[in-house]
Amino acid sequence: MKTSLVIFSLLLMGFLPQVQDQAQEAEQRYQEALFQMEGLGNFPAAIEKFEKLAADFPENKPLAARALLMVGRCHEKLGRAEAVNAYNRIIEQYGDQLEAVTEARARLLALAEEAPGFTIRKVRPVPIQGLGKVSPDRQYRTFSDWTTGNLAIEDLITGEQRLLTDKLARLDSGDMAFFSRWSPDGKHIVFDWWSWDELSSAEIWLVEPDGTNLRFLFQAEDPKNTSTFTYDWSPDGKDILAATVQNGVGSMILISVSDGSARTLKEFDFKRFRTDEMNNMLFSPCGEYIIYDFPEEGSKNINIFTLSLEDLSESPLVEHPANDLLLEWTPDGRYVLFLSDRRGSLDIWRLPMTEDRATGPPELVKEGVGMIQSQGFTADGAFYYLSDKNTWNVYIAKLDSESGKITEPPLHPITYLGTSIFSPAYSPDGRYLAYISHRGPKGSQQTVICIRSLENGEERTIFPGYFFETLQWSPDNQSLIGLARDTRDKRAYDMIARVDMETEEVFRVFRCEHDRFRDRLRQPVWSHDGTTIFYVFTDAYIRSSIVSRDLNTGMETELYSFPESGFQMGRSLSRSPDGQWLTVITGADEKTMKIIPSSGGEPRELYTFIQPANMRSSTVWSSDNKSIIFVKFQDQGDLPYGMAEFWRISVDGGEPEKLGLTMYRVGSLSMHPDGQQLAIRSLGQKVSESELWVMERFLPEE
Repeated sequence: MKTSLVIFSLLLMGFLPQVQDQAQEAEQRYQEALFQMEGLGNFPAAIEKFEKLAADFPENKPLAARALLMVGRCHEKLGRAEAVNAYNRIIEQYGDQLEAVTEARARLLALAEEAPGFTIRKVRPVPIQGLGKVSPDRQYRTFSDWTTGNLAIEDLITGEQRLLTDKLARLDSGDMAFFSRWSPDGKHIVFDWWSWDELSSAEIWLVEPDGTNLRFLFQAEDPKNTSTFTYDWSPDGKDILAATVQNGVGSMILISVSDGSARTLKEFDFKRFRTDEMNNMLFSPCGEYIIYDFPEEGSKNINIFTLSLEDLSESPLVEHPANDLLLEWTPDGRYVLFLSDRRGSLDIWRLPMTEDRATGPPELVKEGVGMIQSQGFTADGAFYYLSDKNTWNVYIAKLDSESGKITEPPLHPITYLGTSIFSPAYSPDGRYLAYISHRGPKGSQQTVICIRSLENGEERTIFPGYFFETLQWSPDNQSLIGLARDTRDKRAYDMIARVDMETEEVFRVFRCEHDRFRDRLRQPVWSHDGTTIFYVFTDAYIRSSIVSRDLNTGMETELYSFPESGFQMGRSLSRSPDGQWLTVITGADEKTMKIIPSSGGEPRELYTFIQPANMRSSTVWSSDNKSIIFVKFQDQGDLPYGMAEFWRISVDGGEPEKLGLTMYRVGSLSMHPDGQQLAIRSLGQKVSESELWVMERFLPEE
């Protein structure tokens, strides 16, 4: 032992001087580069020295960040655009160096204000937190903090973030802030406050940017199961433009900021389209009109319309066979900005305007931006938007069938065509992997069922005509069933559909009596012999149960009634390979995993755990029927919000064990019959960040 200590001490004595020498060398080289820059004005030589310094000492983060700041300064002196790249490198590579990052952001903002002509630049990466806007003075942005449910604000110069509604949010509930909008003078913020505890009731509140003067503004007369969406302030700051939705009926309303009174401008049939397809509604800069996008009658494509506040007359503004999604009306009223897929890609267009009428054809502004979320115009005419880099993919993990341990983590998704893929399902004979592919832009996406051979990689595609959300193979490999909706029926009824593998015909097995704003289905799975299906059914968001349905007689039997209801109902339903058991996870923040006899009977609790109420855990059985693999989202701890850990628990109970795999936003799971391959729907191995972008000087001079 003494010998080891002596050796260690000698090694340490030799190592410390070496570290000190490296630090001295780095600082000396920094001063030499600084002399080239400030003393001699030799900016190209200084750039070379600073760049090499940052490359040679990347572990010395404070010094490397300072060196890149000087690189940016030198490029500025030379009038080069490379200064922007240098400052962005600091933000992306040295985000923990607060002083350097703050200065880099300040320089980027200053350069943008000085730059001539049309510019578009990435402001910074941001967590997946949107639904807000940038302040009129472009210093702040609001967002919904998914970790706590609070409305939050971020300083775009310093990166500092603050919660504005910590007095409203309760960590033990599903309450959360949704849309938020700045008043024209930047002194107030209006936002939606949704409460899952009250069956999706919602309120509208006001708060000031420093978190003071939090004030309730509005709630629908019948708040039960009513959602609100806050969209815009009137130019004079006296009214809020919002929408309410209850049982599929939507209303465009104006809410008085002074007393919270509301008047209805227009009603929408929200059953005609998926709720998340409505993109925007806004005041005109003069305050006399409303502009909004909505699927036109008889079409699933989205177009843009105007509504006169004087007589409530409506006029189509942008009509095209493509999808046209409203982004913003420019502050000077001369253009409407919108997103369109008319060229095959999602591009930004501008439409010249006079009052509520177009004065010319649309003009292309920026091509290939993809699906973006508007963050609004600032007072000086800069347009901010979020570009979301997150895509649902299918990953394959390899594991030991005996221990369940991951032997090969899924580093890359499977290759595919389309915008996203999900709901992987291995066939019972182990020869195929089925999954759902979405192709085309939002609003006109087409569902494609893909059947991939695991022997030769060849892929067969089926175009079912229905919008599928889940897939599962029949025990005889001859059919697939899934939760679906008929895209030709805009009344939005949930259904279970079956796809025949030989003929590719699609059959409706069961459709809810009422539309999906009242009745919902979840997780259809086959019985072991293929004569029965099991699914979760919710009636009016009040009562949820697991139901078995005989496919020959249509007879239904309730197997289990959930203790909770509404959005907190259990959604993860899986069946053991031998067909004897069903697994379900129930509860809001406190989740309980239960197994229920598939023939009916008392459930048995396996495990109780805590995780955020809005996170749903998926389950899958091991091929030997002895254990269940499940994902658990961490409520608090070292993992970022949305990261899920994979666990395994014995069907006999006991403590679960970690499998050594974490992924971001995990959805459905499917186990290969050999027990050695696990297909996973996920957003990837790590938290992906959206990007905040800004476009400036892209409007013609008056």
